[in-house]
Amino acid sequence: IAQVAGRTGRSERGGRVLVQTACPDDPAIQFAAKHDYLGFAHEELAQRLACHAPPYCSAVRIILRGEKEPAVEAESTRLAELLRAGLNGSTAKIRLLGPAPCPIARLQKFFRYHLQLVGPDAEAIRSLWLEVVPKFNPAAEVEYAVDVDPLNLR
Repeated sequence: IAQVAGRTGRSERGGRVLVQTACPDDPAIQFAAKHDYLGFAHEELAQRLACHAPPYCSAVRIILRGEKEPAVEAESTRLAELLRAGLNGSTAKIRLLGPAPCPIARLQKFFRYHLQLVGPDAEAIRSLWLEVVPKFNPAAEVEYAVDVDPLNLR
């Protein structure tokens, strides 16, 4: 929002930015309206520290997709079960989130599900993944991708 607002005022005529939101009191909106990047970063980093979210931990997202939703859902559930079994014997504090449909659940002709692993560091997650992946052979019609430190969850 702050970048868009900054670009709007560059011409001789100036400009204004209108933001439509259901949450006008959200700190991100308030900081953007004031062009207060440092205030936003301070608030956001404090929230991320309290929630053990990146950059204070590592995250890996596994996205499964296929043309048949039941197959994608079944494989994502099976992968989650394998990961949970791997976590049972692990001392690493890794959280497994999901499986769930992706926020954009269907993209073109593909149904999409995802899981997320969140842990203290990338090596702990990598070790778990290397233990589990040999046991996971998805059905031919389902493919998957691993996104380390994902930039978005769409």
